[in-house]
Amino acid sequence: MKSRWLPANKAGVSTDINQMDTVTQQNASLVSEIATSAGSLQEQVINLQQSVARFQIERAKMETELPVARLRQNIALVDAR
Repeated sequence: MKSRWLPANKAGVSTDINQMDTVTQQNASLVSEIATSAGSLQEQVINLQQSVARFQIERAKMETELPVARLRQNIALVDAR
C-alpha cells in the first residue's frame, strides 16, 4: 500500500514545490518593482518639498516687501505735499 501512495505523493510534492517557486519568483519581481517605485516617489517628494520651500520664501518676501513699498509710497505722497 505504501508503494502506491509514495509515487503519487512525490508528484504532488514536486508540483507544490514548483508552484511555491513560481510564487516566490513573482514576489521577488514585485518587490523589485515596488523598490523602484519607492525610489521614484522619494525623488518626487524631494522635488515637491523644494518647490514648496521656494513658494514659502517668495511669500515671506512679498509679505515684507509689500508693506515697505506702501510706506515708501506714503512717504512720497507726504513729501509731494
